[in-house]
Amino acid sequence: MSLITLSNVRKYDVKKPYNVHIDKGSFTLLVGKNGSGKTTLIRLILGFIEPDVGKIVRHVHKIAYLPEVVTLPSFMKGYMFLMCFSNMKKATYDPKLLHLFDVPLFIDVDRLSKGNKQKLAIIATLIGDADLYLLDEPFSGLDEISISRFISYLSILKKDGKTVMIVSHQPALFDDLITNKIIL
Repeated sequence: MSLITLSNVRKYDVKKPYNVHIDKGSFTLLVGKNGSGKTTLIRLILGFIEPDVGKIVRHVHKIAYLPEVVTLPSFMKGYMFLMCFSNMKKATYDPKLLHLFDVPLFIDVDRLSKGNKQKLAIIATLIGDADLYLLDEPFSGLDEISISRFISYLSILKKDGKTVMIVSHQPALFDDLITNKIIL
């Protein structure tokens, strides 16, 4: 079953039309050079913008989105951020992720390193059960150990039949996971 289908979708700032199918349970890798239209495609999928031409069909209710640039509230501690996010989503976060990433949760967010902020954002994104997990450059700021651990977690999501779409400049890291590759 296709969760999202873009048929001959065009935007004025993108050179060629999008013809994309994101199927339930797929693991899609989106790659392309800077300026190739990756962000525009993401914004179309999310419904932030509408196409100038073409048709988008969405059979998705919940999309968990991790943007490329993460902005977190600096005035609270990590655990409070996760609690607030959990309350907003009416779901709980997976405690395995806390152990996996080892984020210092009792420090103010503005005092966390870029990598720890990214880990906190990843945990928040994965709270609850989504139809599609859309992760834009999720490894930004992460060290090799955290990247390896996150890839292991993504393989669990795939085994559980979750639908994942990742934008990455490191496509080789996903060779064992991808079922679909979109090259722009």
